Amino acid sequence: MDYDHDIQRLLSSIETGRHTIEFASLKFLESLPGYNYRYHQPLTVRSYERCLLRDPHNFNDYMKRESLDHIELVTRDKLEFFKAYVLNDLDPVTAMKFVTSVRQLFKYVTKLEWIPLNIAADYELPKPPKRPDIEVINPEVCELLFANEWGNNMFTRKRNTLILCFFLRRGMHPKELPTIMLEHIAPYRDLTVITVCGKRNRWRDVMLDPVTDKALKEYAIERGKYLSWRGVVDEHLILASNPRLDDGSYAMTTAGVSAVIKRITLELQRQGCLASLKNVTPNIMRHTAESNDWERAEHLPVHHPELSIPNQYGNSLPVALKHYVKHSKRNAYILLKGGSIVDEAKQGNPGALSDMKTFQKGFPEMNSFPQFDVGI
Repeated sequence: MDYDHDIQRLLSSIETGRHTIEFASLKFLESLPGYNYRYHQPLTVRSYERCLLRDPHNFNDYMKRESLDHIELVTRDKLEFFKAYVLNDLDPVTAMKFVTSVRQLFKYVTKLEWIPLNIAADYELPKPPKRPDIEVINPEVCELLFANEWGNNMFTRKRNTLILCFFLRRGMHPKELPTIMLEHIAPYRDLTVITVCGKRNRWRDVMLDPVTDKALKEYAIERGKYLSWRGVVDEHLILASNPRLDDGSYAMTTAGVSAVIKRITLELQRQGCLASLKNVTPNIMRHTAESNDWERAEHLPVHHPELSIPNQYGNSLPVALKHYVKHSKRNAYILLKGGSIVDEAKQGNPGALSDMKTFQKGFPEMNSFPQFDVGI
């Protein structure tokens, strides 16, 4: 190492008032609330550090290859070149992390007045156009997903079937599955209710349909055998085949649950499935499950299904209309169990439809609400 050359470069940087990109990145990371795991989620700090300094596509090494060592010399053209570089090598979701890290870095150095103008103020990736309709999974693809049992042994097969039911039939979030404990499972008549912690750490009760309830009971048997064979005790419902290296827990993580769905789609492709599987994601599975419940509600004598279905899927009304929320479990039970009246209504039996109309007696006519100017 040429120490004299390094010292000379450092002195020249101090004299010119310039700061290296690596130094600016480290100062930026130290300024974050989560640095050294303080006050904030450390994943954000690690993501910024990886994108700026550690990753093979990191911003610091790229600028060095462009013969730029100091952050004051970076131009908007160089930033656009870096954006094109990560977009060519990475998927758009991962590239978004790099672009966000660079934008936050330049916002920080602008506050320090190391640069006079924030050249990365509008440094973003082009947003994809929003689709006008909610995407759902093709019914034929849904049948293919449930036609086979996915896994290397009976435990993983029953577990993966239950995960599919949670996503595709009950519309759960990936982050909700790892938090389910045995104490969160309770019977409701001949079905089961699971209390899950959803978005924004809000708890909600999800009633399982008969198919999911059967999958849960079959998995519970294999789960008990698996824990007995391993000789461990774990209160988490969804378990992994192998323990984690950090804490030895068998509880499956959110990434592991999402990986199950990805692995199933790959297995379908290997089996020669010609249908498009790009929509087979937990988010679109959730839309599919909720859409199926709305479709089922059209043939059921349930008043105000909008007060039951959103509550089941974690999108309850702001005020929640307390009088109706307490009936959510009862309405969900009717929606899931159905009955002969539903089958007759689907077949176009006028007698069944007339029976359904009897539930609407006592409600005022539409012309009773002319002042609202809405169709009720």
